[in-house]
Amino acid sequence: MENAKLRYPEKWAELEKIAPVDVVAALKKLAAAFDGTKMIEWMSGLWDVERGGFYYSNSARDTEGYLPDIESTYQLINVLVGNGAINGRNTLPEPFKAKMINFIKSCQSPVDGYFYHPQWPQGKENLQNDRYGRDLSWSTGFINNMTLEEGGEQVKQYPNYCILGYKCKKHEGTDERCVFPPEPPRREDARGKTKPDFSSREAFSAWLEEYNADIKENSGRAHQLSSIRNVITDKGYIDIVLDHLDRVQEELYAEQTARGLEPTGLWQTNINYYAIWGLLKYSGYYNDPVYGRELKHAEDIVRTCIKVISLPPIGDYRMNDMFNQWQGIQSLLNNMKRFNPDGIERVRDILRSDLASLIDNSLKKIAPFALEDGSFTYTSERRSLTRIYGVPISLGLCEGDVNAVALVTAMYKGIFTCLGYPVINLQTPQDGKLFLELIEKAQPIVKKPIPAQE
Repeated sequence: MENAKLRYPEKWAELEKIAPVDVVAALKKLAAAFDGTKMIEWMSGLWDVERGGFYYSNSARDTEGYLPDIESTYQLINVLVGNGAINGRNTLPEPFKAKMINFIKSCQSPVDGYFYHPQWPQGKENLQNDRYGRDLSWSTGFINNMTLEEGGEQVKQYPNYCILGYKCKKHEGTDERCVFPPEPPRREDARGKTKPDFSSREAFSAWLEEYNADIKENSGRAHQLSSIRNVITDKGYIDIVLDHLDRVQEELYAEQTARGLEPTGLWQTNINYYAIWGLLKYSGYYNDPVYGRELKHAEDIVRTCIKVISLPPIGDYRMNDMFNQWQGIQSLLNNMKRFNPDGIERVRDILRSDLASLIDNSLKKIAPFALEDGSFTYTSERRSLTRIYGVPISLGLCEGDVNAVALVTAMYKGIFTCLGYPVINLQTPQDGKLFLELIEKAQPIVKKPIPAQE
């Protein structure tokens, strides 16, 4: 399949002038794993014309009890922008944008300002940290970055209610905010882990140390901390998280050095997918535009990333595992641009030492996830997830899902960015035109009952 190569032959020719022959060949093979047009047809089929949002997967679209969700809607539009199908969110037709904005605003609670899907539990005390945290981030990001035209002027969208650092239109530019009831009492979440204690700096620090006590054995909780980063930012507690991470990083570095081991540069002892997950999620704190600081041991970190990228394409892994590796390096380089620009080329030289084989291995890893309809599954078992952060999301069939497609296409772009090469998009404006034509023709969805268990 020569899909992406044929779309931009002039860009591939330019890349050949600045990149090694074997690297360009590996990137072309990777690009050919994507069928941009089929992907467009699959994505447009997830649109719910009546509700104004996109579904996570085909089984969610087709089955009673499942509705569109905010995260899939936000991610799908990002895929269109990131792949080159559309030139920015605000170039989309006004009626299409308005429907999506209204869908997201309809999920916002007047009680506390957070966003809850009608098919999921209501109230953040009834959801895992990462679920309500992500929905807040997706919703406010979508609303505040999308504009509509009124009277020939671009009108910025605002949340219906003030929440955290986001002001509603009524209070924008003032010192006031919507008043909400006090936080509900803390309770255990579905996995027995306590909710964050934001009552004071001391209380939050104590909670963090307890919650993340096993960080050296498992960086998996980095995801939960990343999901509530906007809450932590609003409380003014980012420095507490960074002090905690700095201390653990230096402790582990010293421990590994004392034992004669090559330091990972990270927070987790073992070199595996979870370690890189920690890098990606924790780097968001280090890259905070106001409170960020230098992420130390960059060269050790990139060597660890290379080891994980080089892991064989066997065993149980998921699409986010491949995405995290390259995106983690990209986040590290973003940090270096700000705090250690002189070290960037040294890191890239380490990365380029066996680059073609790293790209080839990434291709081998994503190949089992590709489906005939142009989508990608999320798991190596070739199934979508049935639940995400405690809430039902699909039937778990052999099918593609929006999250997997968003991750794999971002991974493709991330490889170019990590190397400092101009990105060669997977789609064209013609694909974007096809997407909008299919959206315009969309019919109301007819759902079926959940299949009976055999």
